[in-house]
Amino acid sequence: RLAPRLRIDLDSFEARYAPGVGQDPPVVQMRGEVILAAGCEDAETIAKQFAVRVPATANSKSAIAAGFDRGVSEFTRQIVDWVSINLNGGQGLKCERLPLAQS
Repeated sequence: RLAPRLRIDLDSFEARYAPGVGQDPPVVQMRGEVILAAGCEDAETIAKQFAVRVPATANSKSAIAAGFDRGVSEFTRQIVDWVSINLNGGQGLKCERLPLAQS
């Protein structure tokens, strides 16, 4: 039996400013798909989209960096909770051999 596999495909990791000419702070956003596979050959896989939006407290480098820090923490927490539920709780992922094709 192999260890479970986790893949994270990030679609977005950015600070977005509202359109127009303003000094409003940006919104930090992260979005991606997480794919979890059980630890065996021909393993069942599940996937889920995650998204986090965190407004920066000011339009400064330090405030935007702090927004990214909070965003990464929240994004990671959501993924850890989801993985934990799917590996340890409920029915979990299954390792089943797929039936061979009949010829």
